[in-house]
Amino acid sequence: SSGINAEWPLRPGFLVIALALLLPHKSLRGDQVIQSHIFLVVLMIVANLMLTVSVFVTHSGLGAGCDFIAFLANASWLAVHLWVMVEAIQLNTMINEGYTHRDNKQFLRFGCFAIGVGVFIALIGVIVMNVTDYYVNKARDICWLNGTSLLYFMWLPIVVFTLITLALLLKATVFLRKKEEKHEAQEVVVIKKTLLALLVLLTLLDVGWIFAGVAGATTLDTDLTTIQTYCNVVYTVFNIFQGIAVVVLFCILNPKVMDAWRGSKSPPVPDEEEGQEPTQEDIPLANLEAKEEIEEVEAPEVAIIDNSDARSKRSHKSAISLRSGRSRTAPRTVGQASAPAVESLREDAMEKSETKPKKEKSTDCDSALIPLL
Repeated sequence: SSGINAEWPLRPGFLVIALALLLPHKSLRGDQVIQSHIFLVVLMIVANLMLTVSVFVTHSGLGAGCDFIAFLANASWLAVHLWVMVEAIQLNTMINEGYTHRDNKQFLRFGCFAIGVGVFIALIGVIVMNVTDYYVNKARDICWLNGTSLLYFMWLPIVVFTLITLALLLKATVFLRKKEEKHEAQEVVVIKKTLLALLVLLTLLDVGWIFAGVAGATTLDTDLTTIQTYCNVVYTVFNIFQGIAVVVLFCILNPKVMDAWRGSKSPPVPDEEEGQEPTQEDIPLANLEAKEEIEEVEAPEVAIIDNSDARSKRSHKSAISLRSGRSRTAPRTVGQASAPAVESLREDAMEKSETKPKKEKSTDCDSALIPLL
């Protein structure tokens, strides 16, 4: 227990930091991966607190309540390992069904599964060990599991849970390679980093508890006190790195968490439709746009279109009259019939190139020459 006493303030501190990074943003709480991380961090905080209480409270001072504290610590640590398994199951579901696939009752079912199985195994341990021996470590006067209880009702179930979780993580890795094209780039990054985070956290948890199981087994023989001390030191080191790993892998290396925090610190974008006054830089631009609109309104587009239509009609009539006159007098050839028409079209092109006042004068002249043609 000396190792547990040395490290107990450190790991809950890192877990509280991780919780403070994950909870404030609604967008993070709505993501099912982040929601699972939050629940895992809460379970780890509760398990650490119960472990701390069970170590510091003495059996001689608490009596029968010591079994209840040890039972809660046992059940909470089993629930932590079961929830890591649940996260591996969720990753497989997201890879197959899509990242946004969500079942509203699934989270509740998984929570009941993790807590329920942990409570069930710990309850069996309390009943069996109190019938055969002692559930708690009365020899050291603490409310923590004795060597036999720790071995059969903590260490062996954790090994079974770890093997199942590793198989699920391996399956998720294989399926992600096959279905990577069906997911967005950021989703693939989040899934890959979650796989890495769970693998690292699972290693730290299980390796630490392996040494804890060995330390608990050495309590059965007083000659193995030195081995127990070394195992407690290794267990302490791995437990400290668990909290650091949660902060780094679940928060700092998660792009969605970092994007949420960067977005919260950026200034809000001003909305022009909500009555915001224009700045000095916007006033010259507004004046220039207004001037261009006025020039477009004053442009005499209608007069130009009408004059061109009238001239085209007059040229067409003059060409027809010339053709009819020539057809009465002599046989028509291509050169004789097309020369007046070409001349008329040339006059129209010259009139278009002149200014507006000249266009009005040419219109009067044309009206005067039409009877002569």
